[in-house]
Amino acid sequence: MRKTPTEWFNIWSKIIENKKEISRRDLSDLSLASIWTIKALTKDFVDGEAYITHSKAVFKWWTPRIELTLSNLSDKDKERLK
Repeated sequence: MRKTPTEWFNIWSKIIENKKEISRRDLSDLSLASIWTIKALTKDFVDGEAYITHSKAVFKWWTPRIELTLSNLSDKDKERLK
């Protein structure tokens, strides 16, 4: 079942609040539309940076805004997210 924008928001909120990792399984149905939603919903969280890798998402707290980097996205899609 696909996650709703609210569910994605809750997942990312948990990462932000707990500074923990999230499993790739939780990200398996992440679509480009979901990424745009996450970027929109998380624009007010300005304390960290989230990276999604093949195996996990890691939240780091040293940057002024959130960036999502998906290793399986094409360069064209990555450019669209900027």
